[in-house]
Amino acid sequence: TRTIGVISKIDQAASDQKSLAAVQALLLGQGPRSTSEIDWVALIGQSVSIASAQSGSVGSESSLETAWRAESESLRSILTGAPQAKLGRIALVDTLARQIRNRMKVKLPNILT
Repeated sequence: TRTIGVISKIDQAASDQKSLAAVQALLLGQGPRSTSEIDWVALIGQSVSIASAQSGSVGSESSLETAWRAESESLRSILTGAPQAKLGRIALVDTLARQIRNRMKVKLPNILT
């Protein structure tokens, strides 16, 4: 359900100019000042932190990476069955995955302790 919620948010954002501008900036490496400007980016980060906490290894970088990898693979498996016209979302998810993973390595351990 988490990944379906993320896809739903991506679809909703397709008609929101503010979200589109924030995504475009993120993909160009300029990024929004806060990921809260893109609701579904915050949703991905939240689901990963929940998965990490449930794994029992809160603060462990390896458990964080494992949780993120599982979430990313789940998103990819859903997107693989998408109509050809929407497969551009796979590239978007991959790009966001890198950005979020880098930020989480720095910020999430501090938040969880």
